[in-house]
Amino acid sequence: MNLRRKNALRAARGLIAAVLLAGCGADASGPTVAGIDESFLDHAVSPCTDFYQFACGTWINEHPTDKAAAVQRFYEGDGRTAYLLQKILEDDRNGMPYVLHSGSTTLGLYYGACMTLRSAPAIEHGSLDARLGEIGAASSLAELASVLGRLHADGVAAVFRFYTDTDPGNPARRLATFSAGGMSLPDRRYYFDATMSVLPQYEEHVRKMTALFPTPLGIESAAVLSIETALAQALEADDNTGDPIAAYNPLAFEAFTATSTAFPWTAYFSAAGFPPLTEVNVRHPAYLMKLDALFSTRSVAEIKSYLSWRVLEAYGDTMGRDFVAEEARFHEGVFLGDPTPTPDWWACLQSTQWAFGFALSRPYVDVHFDDVQKTASSDMIASIKQAFRNQLRTRAWIDAATRQEAEAKLDKVTDKVGAPDVWPSLPSIDAKGTYQSNTLGVARWSRQRVIGELSEPVNRSAWTVPPCTTNAFYDRSRNEIVFPAAILQTPLFAVGRAHALNYGAIGAVMGHELTHGFDAAGRKFDGDGKLRNWWTPATDQEFVRRTQCVADQFDSYEVLPGVHLDGQLTLGENIADVGGLKLAYAAYQANGANESFAGSFHSDAQFFLAYAQMWCANFRSEISRSRVRTDVHAHPKFRVNGAVTNLPEFAAAFGCAAGSPMAPKDRCEVW
Repeated sequence: MNLRRKNALRAARGLIAAVLLAGCGADASGPTVAGIDESFLDHAVSPCTDFYQFACGTWINEHPTDKAAAVQRFYEGDGRTAYLLQKILEDDRNGMPYVLHSGSTTLGLYYGACMTLRSAPAIEHGSLDARLGEIGAASSLAELASVLGRLHADGVAAVFRFYTDTDPGNPARRLATFSAGGMSLPDRRYYFDATMSVLPQYEEHVRKMTALFPTPLGIESAAVLSIETALAQALEADDNTGDPIAAYNPLAFEAFTATSTAFPWTAYFSAAGFPPLTEVNVRHPAYLMKLDALFSTRSVAEIKSYLSWRVLEAYGDTMGRDFVAEEARFHEGVFLGDPTPTPDWWACLQSTQWAFGFALSRPYVDVHFDDVQKTASSDMIASIKQAFRNQLRTRAWIDAATRQEAEAKLDKVTDKVGAPDVWPSLPSIDAKGTYQSNTLGVARWSRQRVIGELSEPVNRSAWTVPPCTTNAFYDRSRNEIVFPAAILQTPLFAVGRAHALNYGAIGAVMGHELTHGFDAAGRKFDGDGKLRNWWTPATDQEFVRRTQCVADQFDSYEVLPGVHLDGQLTLGENIADVGGLKLAYAAYQANGANESFAGSFHSDAQFFLAYAQMWCANFRSEISRSRVRTDVHAHPKFRVNGAVTNLPEFAAAFGCAAGSPMAPKDRCEVW
């Protein structure tokens, strides 16, 4: 849907500087191998005082944020990937299909239409006129509910989200799902927390976007702000993103519609494209119950104003350069500190990847990834799993019954590496239109595809992310870890490179994703991906106590003066960081430790430095502040320092005295 497309573009905004970086991984050569890049180091700081600054300090100074809101070494490979993907798209755009392309020019047409649009002075709105006209002509809540159903089919986020998802109680099937939605700001607290308020700037953004549109839309910024604030306040009561049990509330369809009787559900569902439903999972029950108040206290004119705005905001970056500039002025300027629009080629690449990620990945994988890389990566994953099995047997706080269940879940963890064996089909749209019509076509195709899957069993062998994605994932409902081809390159991984570098970097990521299966949320699912409590009460209580130690530890970290991390918001990722690093270290010890390195550091130190240097990053204060409020990941500095302080092996590797900042007396241990 278009919300996901826009979020992907905005998330990518901070990664553009990655394309300016070059790889530095070196392969092993002879008995002595090249290690980490010592030019990154800040020798003015002791590794036992601030390991992140020691490992990355010079790198940070040499990578300022004058050209991008964020520079992150983790995404260095993303720069190389971007150049190759751009080459594929430009060739396709010019009628020279690149590799394994079956003569199709769909990618080039979509990408080219985007490039044309972003530089066009004319305002493109033809594909939206019909829907905006329907909103303007509506005279009742029932008519507006019908329009809302069609807006959701268009990928426009408004009022709430209604979609299909894997049923947590029966992961073999899909279930219609209701959740909160329809707000533009990145976190609900921006609407009512005085320390975070950007509401005056947001209201100005609404007015400016509305003024750019060539015909009157009747959008009143005060009405938009009022309704979105009400939605944010409704979500406040049950923002349960981190708790899968609280987010699983299956209701019979009749009970679901009866929960909010003021909303015209019949009109909505007749237009939304869903087949007759018998059951709905309600992720946010308090939010659902408050819809009545929203629709019984708002005038038709106010709701029309809000819905028209949601269309404008969803498709603003498809309307021409002035809209693109205004979107950047607000979203990137306020939250990232740089109002300059994303370079056209980068934005259009990200959009094409959102729309045709698997089709774009096929030629990329043919050039970038091979069986040797897949085998080496899979072998590392197997060693990480074995390390977890070994550690399960040493955790005295886990009783025998819970340990048996954990081992059974571990046995069922599957992994997907590189690319799928069976590629999904290309979105069936005619990409010869404008960028706006193409984007709308992809959104509608995607919506119909997922609705059609509602009656089909879940295909566990299918990939849910394209291989050209520079990231890795754990999927709770499938109990699988996924490592797309694009992440399996330097600086994280290279075939034949020193084991310390591979295990310290991609090995820690592999351990991180595996640990997610047993973090605060992942542990509530069994080996089949079913939401089920398999913990005995005593072990469950001990797990909660141990994870509170992690939450308290990260609560204490100050990202900016007076701005602390949220230990609960980041808890799952912090558990995975600490656990993943432990697993990678154990697997390294069993599969290649005691290498002979050139340079200043022995093998264990090389391992920990490879981990730290993977996270070298530099952020503008605006993005650091925004990330603290919205990102479930800790700031990179504390992903490093917070993890290594919990490993006695780190203190031993650098000779840190007990009680020094990186070797505290009290450590947290979960996995």
